[in-house]
Amino acid sequence: QYMLQQASQRLGLAVHIRNDGACSMAMILNPTKKLPGCEARQEDSLNVLKTKANPGDIVFFASLRTHRLTNQDKVRDPQEVLTYARSEFAHQQVSVAKAEAAELITRLEELDLQVLIDAPKPVLLLPPFRCSDWFNASNPVCKRGFYVERQFLLDIREPVMSALFELDTEHDNLHIWDPFPVLCPEDRCASFDEERLPFFYDGDHLSGHGNRVLYPSFTKVLKAIWQ
Repeated sequence: QYMLQQASQRLGLAVHIRNDGACSMAMILNPTKKLPGCEARQEDSLNVLKTKANPGDIVFFASLRTHRLTNQDKVRDPQEVLTYARSEFAHQQVSVAKAEAAELITRLEELDLQVLIDAPKPVLLLPPFRCSDWFNASNPVCKRGFYVERQFLLDIREPVMSALFELDTEHDNLHIWDPFPVLCPEDRCASFDEERLPFFYDGDHLSGHGNRVLYPSFTKVLKAIWQ
């Protein structure tokens, strides 16, 4: 939320944050509308926009749109993740989720609202906070390493990127922001920068430092939408 707070303070924006948890809207990766209770929660979010948003306002859907390699209680084999991402079932999930997003974007277009979606960011092999200090550097999970091959991450996010590009051509009010090149400009995506500051808190949630790194790119896309 650091980027939104900074945008509010520096650009004079009114920022309203709503967290729908597992009922993430416009996730693209997996369909969510039919999950228990999600359709009602999503309709409630839309009703809030109908009553409070003004024409030209930006609705930013921030979500995890790629497959995790680790979370707090387990790790996953990268090759198995890639195999699943390329599977027919995974592609079907993306297709259904894309249709959900298309319906949502259309409804927001009818309200004259702009939609901003972030493309999949890198994900890590381990949670940096468990390996970032001298006293936990010997944690066995740290053996997975602090780098992930850039091409591997591009491969696992490719189905979602294809869906995003299709949506972008179909909806004039949709804007795609891709933070991936900022967080991973080299052949390998790093968990830490040169000063040993982590880009992520765990395997996929940005740290405060990661937010600061992305802020210039984020504000650039906001200004492009306004122009």
